[in-house]
Amino acid sequence: MGRRRNHPAERARRNVLAKERGFPNYWAQRKGARYPATGRDLGRLPEPAREARTDALRVIDLADRKDLTIEEATQRLGVRRSVVDWFAGDALGRTHRGVTRPTETDELLRLRPMLLDGDVAFVETRDRRKAREAEHVFDVQWRYIHGTASRTELDRLPKTFGGRRVVKDPAELTEIGRRRQLLDIPDAYREVLG
Repeated sequence: MGRRRNHPAERARRNVLAKERGFPNYWAQRKGARYPATGRDLGRLPEPAREARTDALRVIDLADRKDLTIEEATQRLGVRRSVVDWFAGDALGRTHRGVTRPTETDELLRLRPMLLDGDVAFVETRDRRKAREAEHVFDVQWRYIHGTASRTELDRLPKTFGGRRVVKDPAELTEIGRRRQLLDIPDAYREVLG
């Protein structure tokens, strides 16, 4: 005769895992989108779950950029493996001899701030490389406004991103900095989340 299942212990374990992932309990986790398709879907997750998801994506990005295993990246960033498995499972390759590597690509939603068409906007991308490109563009824009990026770096930026004009004109960036539009980033983020 096989072992009898311990349903209360299983339920308790599911609730513990859900709390690690930022949900109040297992039932709330089941209702939340594991792989949000849009910023609005992401906005429906509880804030602690959004933060846990961000941590999971940071693990994937670090492992990909530094050629680390997922295990090494989770240890470096202090993120629980259960969080990475839940929110970024599609970006995990096979585990071989206890070692997991990120896949070459994934289709996980990432939101990145940029200055587009003269304003702060968040772009939605489902490509890890495109997200990294968006981060680079915003880094140069931010640094130019704060006086640490050169005109040459601005000139190397793409003209458009996702069909929208990338702000790379020095006078326009200076004006955005003068008007302190970069302080609108939290508002732009909340707008994307709905």
